[in-house]
Amino acid sequence: MNGYKCPLCGKGQILESLTSKDYEYKGNSLTIDNILLRKCDTCGDSFEMMDDNKHMYEELLKFKSKVNGLLISSGTVECLAGRKRK
Repeated sequence: MNGYKCPLCGKGQILESLTSKDYEYKGNSLTIDNILLRKCDTCGDSFEMMDDNKHMYEELLKFKSKVNGLLISSGTVECLAGRKRK
């Protein structure tokens, strides 16, 4: 997607980069690496695409389940992480 026009300002170009994000949940922390981030070089708007970062959602689901003491199968995680939002 590098080089596409920004959907917000219509002037800048969208550039891709990898980043890390830190999450905290109920006093526990998690860092997820290799998150694909898209950012406009003009207005600075940034966004992530769920399809590109499925691993991030899977890791978050596993993390929250572990903190909550829930057992969750990998198939359930894949199903929930891949679910389309309405």
